[in-house]
Amino acid sequence: MTMIMDYLNTATILFFTLQFINVVLSTMKTVLTVKANKHVAMLINTITYTFYSGVVKLMTGQDMVVVLAVTFLTNVIGVYIAMFILEKAKKDVLWKIEVTVPREEMEDVLADARKLDIPFNYVDIEKYVLFNFYSATQKMSADLKEMLKNHNAKYFVVESKNL
Repeated sequence: MTMIMDYLNTATILFFTLQFINVVLSTMKTVLTVKANKHVAMLINTITYTFYSGVVKLMTGQDMVVVLAVTFLTNVIGVYIAMFILEKAKKDVLWKIEVTVPREEMEDVLADARKLDIPFNYVDIEKYVLFNFYSATQKMSADLKEMLKNHNAKYFVVESKNL
């Protein structure tokens, strides 16, 4: 028990906290460097690498077992938390969801779509019906995806981009 208490000193708790923040920032950096604009990428890289320098400085005073255990635990937990934060921070964009259903599904899809109150138009093409849904929120998209599971639908999604 005293061995465990020796490892749980103030420096170890500080190291765990800083390493946890480092993992969250690094995960965000990885995602934002690819998905965000160059200004956001520059900012997150600057913050992450600067913060990491402090973690490395603190790491040099830690026992190897502590460094490995803390690094493992903070990565297991921190990546999930970073992805959760990024998903919650994601802005809503307009999506066009193009859906093809067999002609016999048309009335059911129309009824379900009207219940969801998602804007759409459609074209009846012999054996198939082509629906164009326009989703402005993540909730609309999730509701539509759930609805489409109940029909024999094929679909693809296009994100609206600013020019």
